[in-house]
Amino acid sequence: MPNLPSRLFSRYFLVLWVAILLLLSFRSFAAFNTPFLNSDSAVHVLMAYHFQWPDDLYYWGQNRLGSLVPLLSHLLLKILPLRPVAAVSYVQYSLLLLGFCCFASLCKRLISKLIFALVWFLPLGEFSELLSVGQPYGPQLALIGAACAAMNQIIVHSEQPELKRQVLITLATLSLFLSLWVSDLSVVVLGLLLLFGVGMLAKQIRNPLHQSHWLLGSLRALNVHRFDLPNIAITSGLGLGFVFYAKAHAEAARGYKFLIGTPDQILEKIGRLSADLIHSLTFQTESFFLGLHTLLALGFIGYLAYFLLGSQLSKSAEKTQLRVSLSPWFYLFFSSAVLGFVLLILVDWTYKNPNLRYYTFAYIFSWLTVLVFAEGLKPQIAKQIVKLYTLLALIALTSSLSLPPRTFQLSTKTSTIQHLEPVQSLGNAGLIGSYWTAYLSCAVNPAQLNCTPYDKKGRSPCLVPPQKQQKIGFVRCKRCIAETLDSESIYLIRDEWLDEFPSEIQQFKQCLVKVGEPQKVGPLEMALYRKRSLN
Repeated sequence: MPNLPSRLFSRYFLVLWVAILLLLSFRSFAAFNTPFLNSDSAVHVLMAYHFQWPDDLYYWGQNRLGSLVPLLSHLLLKILPLRPVAAVSYVQYSLLLLGFCCFASLCKRLISKLIFALVWFLPLGEFSELLSVGQPYGPQLALIGAACAAMNQIIVHSEQPELKRQVLITLATLSLFLSLWVSDLSVVVLGLLLLFGVGMLAKQIRNPLHQSHWLLGSLRALNVHRFDLPNIAITSGLGLGFVFYAKAHAEAARGYKFLIGTPDQILEKIGRLSADLIHSLTFQTESFFLGLHTLLALGFIGYLAYFLLGSQLSKSAEKTQLRVSLSPWFYLFFSSAVLGFVLLILVDWTYKNPNLRYYTFAYIFSWLTVLVFAEGLKPQIAKQIVKLYTLLALIALTSSLSLPPRTFQLSTKTSTIQHLEPVQSLGNAGLIGSYWTAYLSCAVNPAQLNCTPYDKKGRSPCLVPPQKQQKIGFVRCKRCIAETLDSESIYLIRDEWLDEFPSEIQQFKQCLVKVGEPQKVGPLEMALYRKRSLN
């Protein structure tokens, strides 16, 4: 076969390219390598070690962000002698690699896969939370990618054995509902697939050829097999049942309420995004490459508009049809990007929490839309294809270069976990501090250290007796309170919640008395306390 050497070279080059990008990403953003690990991510490290079914099916203290990474990491810890922070790092990047392979399988051109690898493993700095172990975006999108890859196999290989077909349908359906468990925003993709399916069926039903056996004929026309619908119905029922089961056992007090923002909030949010865009265009950001990326992205939009307008104004309808042939994935990805973005603009959550990371879903689907569109361009317009891919490659490259310079340096900064290594010298200890310190301090060794954020309803001096305290402040992990207070020694960490170490302080209906002088342990200042029972 004359094309065999070329195909082998493309395959090996892609593997090498992905390996390089994966290594760069892992060494900078994996939980045990990053110098920016925070308590949001540390919670997943602790959950991986302490995982309990079904209480921990969602992120501690809320009924959103399904605990796929902690669950898989917990199982990995049962098999291999790893540190929990290493386990969540390996699981997170395994899911990211799975997601890339699945989405890349929808592309035929090598250049599309190379560009997507840049976008996926080294995304624009504003969306680098895609790589974070404390956020749902990576696992969520990986599961959607797995579902798309399975569905694509069904579409491309329509004559495959029935058993394989049903396995793929089961895999696709379960992946979608697991994605819904990980992030509620996956309802966008599920809803669109349902809408597209109903739309195609309705179109076939209106076909005069199917009037005698309208439903059966329509299903046959869509190549729906006898076991397809029962399989989808049963698997969907199981998937939806699992999501409801997980939510029923989640912490209801901190549940996410889906509320639409007021018109003023929505307009203010649009104004914020517009201001961010202007700051990028005028290079008023920390990263020069972020501004360059924005300029190139707008240039690409302009070129694409010119290209599409040229297609519409073409005198020959035949020439217009030869320009592009869009796959069904284009419509799914485009609709997901638009609907996801609009939904995030409308909800009040992104108004109260103005962080661009929430738009990661729309960002990735926008890239997939553009790449699938480029895949549909016909060879007859080779010059336009070269220009289009050149622009896309430059946009992807500048987006990756917008990441912190440490991402590409040979030497790496000391990770957060390395900074916290001295905390292990405390032995079997319980730690109490602010939310942003307590969980993070325990992530270095959850087998030895117990921790909880401080009781915001506590006080100094203690009540007499301390049990007179009627309520305790909210913490994400209630069972962690008892584990912390039952530790051999209890340390209070001084940060924003303590100006100085008091001689006694009430926490969680217990009176803690200082028994040692403050000491510096790694980057933390702490003091030893013991419980005192007051009668």
